[in-house]
Amino acid sequence: LKQVQLLAFPSAVHLFLDTEVAIALLTSLKKHLYADRDEAYDATDKLVRELTAYITPGELVDAETVRQNQDIIISRELDEPIVALLSLELSRDPSRRAKGELELDRALHVRRRELFQTFYDFLRLLVRGNKRCQEKIFPVVSVFMDHVGVEHLNVADTIAEVFRDNPGLLIQVKQGFLQQFIGWIIEYGRKARWLRFFEAFLEIKGVPVRRTQDLILFLLLQNSEEVVDLDCDYTEGVMLGPEDKRIGKTRIDLMVENEHFAKYASLLKYHCSCINLLAMCASGRNASAKALLAPVTPLKLIIANILDTDVRKDGTREDAIDLDTLQYVKTPWVRLMHDVYFSSQDHTATSTMLCVERLWSGHLSSGEGDTEEEEETYKGGPCIMLEFATALETLVERLKARPTGEEVRADNLDGVKDNWGHDLGVHVTYGAEIVKALKTLFTRKDAYAGVRSVGHRRDVVASSRDIP
Repeated sequence: LKQVQLLAFPSAVHLFLDTEVAIALLTSLKKHLYADRDEAYDATDKLVRELTAYITPGELVDAETVRQNQDIIISRELDEPIVALLSLELSRDPSRRAKGELELDRALHVRRRELFQTFYDFLRLLVRGNKRCQEKIFPVVSVFMDHVGVEHLNVADTIAEVFRDNPGLLIQVKQGFLQQFIGWIIEYGRKARWLRFFEAFLEIKGVPVRRTQDLILFLLLQNSEEVVDLDCDYTEGVMLGPEDKRIGKTRIDLMVENEHFAKYASLLKYHCSCINLLAMCASGRNASAKALLAPVTPLKLIIANILDTDVRKDGTREDAIDLDTLQYVKTPWVRLMHDVYFSSQDHTATSTMLCVERLWSGHLSSGEGDTEEEEETYKGGPCIMLEFATALETLVERLKARPTGEEVRADNLDGVKDNWGHDLGVHVTYGAEIVKALKTLFTRKDAYAGVRSVGHRRDVVASSRDIP
């Protein structure tokens, strides 16, 4: 009955007929793919890309239509011939690893690897947000795992979508399954994509999952030397191959280069993904995770990574770093501060927040000779509260400079350049993390009771209310 209701829509009828044709074509093309005929690769790639358009959200395909199309495709079992084609052999060249390089294996058959990527893109969109499709694909995840570690083949994102926001599948995740991805990071090198893979297992629609939080944090800390990157310092070339051009570089060097724009294997992106992953492991009310992370990431270290992001080892500040690159790096550290400290009910964490240096104030000036108005302006050194106030003030200025009526969302502003920086979306995300952190902090009086008022530029704090 449900299928009949779906076919009441003209677009659904077109898709139903297309799946009939697609299944027949994929079946007939299989033998030609085995024979490595170029025209078979071209025809198969074109066919699957056309089907992918049905389940790709956009102006012409809204979320409800995507859901209907996913149901039609899975009902017609179109996934099965595509998964069957993934059983074609994809030979790999492991010679770089044999030389000691921490690199992915090259596929010996480039056309087949490119076709497999088309398949994985289709399957990722097929299962996204659809429990029925996720449960259908779940039993063949082991087939996908065979292709992890191949250069220019993104399998991890497809596997993550199979589990995302699905309680029934997340409960079946075993430690050994997650351990494999930790092992691949150690074997193939640091890839941010493989860290982001774990994020799908840490929450269900924004609600933390305690079981997988504990599992993933255990694996990260157990393999911290190889996997956890708290400083993004590669001056000694740790976890890099002998020929890697980034050996000898620090986080500041990578920020100056905007290295996070690299299409593959960005170390700066890996560093930020690592900090964000640690924060997600401690989010919510997971007191044990917060306690485990407190000695690993002391509040003083977190503050230094937010305030001294652009400070070189000799104490000088690097002025060649784009504002949004700085905020890209600071954002996960603010989240970590929130999830490990600001949201913690532990007495030690609370005491630390009350007395730690540079959270509430820097080094205060004497204030002698100031007028009453001047005394309302903070004159101390850098501190978290001033950093937050200044970042929000600048964000207000940037947003006011945008066209009137424009919707303010990070994804809507991704990559937008202006007079301040190269990516306004990053600043919006940073501002959102700041607001979340302050909201949590100031709703619990025990975390700031007794802290001396230092007059943090009231005009700046007030202006943050203007953010839409």
